Amino acid sequence: MTGLHYITAPNGARLALSRQTPQRPWGRAVLVVHGATFGTSLSGAYRIGGRSWFDELSEAGFETWGLDFQGFGASDRYAEGDCGSEPGRAPDAAAQLGMALQFVRRESTCASLALVAHSWGTLPAGVLLAGNPGLVERAVFYGPVVAAQSREPLAATMPAFLEMTRDLQWGAFAAGVPKGMEPPIGSAQFERWIKAYLEGMVSVRVPAGPAIDIECARRGALPYDPGRIETPMLVIRGSWDAVTTEADSIRFFQALSQSQEKQLTWIHGGTHRMHLESCRSQLYRAVEGFLKERP
Repeated sequence: MTGLHYITAPNGARLALSRQTPQRPWGRAVLVVHGATFGTSLSGAYRIGGRSWFDELSEAGFETWGLDFQGFGASDRYAEGDCGSEPGRAPDAAAQLGMALQFVRRESTCASLALVAHSWGTLPAGVLLAGNPGLVERAVFYGPVVAAQSREPLAATMPAFLEMTRDLQWGAFAAGVPKGMEPPIGSAQFERWIKAYLEGMVSVRVPAGPAIDIECARRGALPYDPGRIETPMLVIRGSWDAVTTEADSIRFFQALSQSQEKQLTWIHGGTHRMHLESCRSQLYRAVEGFLKERP
């Protein structure tokens, strides 16, 4: 069973929440948070070979939810000229995520709640977890954006929106893959995915706030302190992830000094988008195993 719910953000925008209920409930709801350039339907709920990650989680007994941040998926878009110069920054997204978690708590019959966040989505998730101990029972960050040590200066100005094209998305899937190898999504699967993404358009407009957040993180500035997170945490990185290096991931994991329980997992041959790649089943199993552990 699947459904679509809507909540209203503080600025009046309508935000979409996807829901998939299991046939044999295990007792825990999971809210899945997408990254910087595409929403739930092309991420956790996207079916490859007839099955999505939502299908896997539901079959494992989890009531599965997915939030589309404003500007993505089935949620309202930002109006040009009416959203400031940096729409979609992590603090605003954290407020949206907080509302979504409250909604899931009210609507779900499950006794506990977990959070699974990808890429830029780990930034608003981190803001919430650092400031709200006990907000969720367990959390997973996969392909997290973490504080790095780049010496490159931040661009003086950025547009309020970015136009994501086929070439830009292919480049993102190919980043970090060893020379001479096909990206693990596979060219045939990518063609199917990009067709759904573009929907006949040349490009998809997304808010630039997430990209700005990522650039700030590359220069060492996160919007939250990992040392304030007390939630049990699983951090997962693909060995070919070009966004977060091995050293950065280890440093981030060590910074989770107050987490009641923490694990760091590597998935060989996975890039930053391993949930859509040939190694995705390893990601699924690692996450399910962690989420089924009791505190």
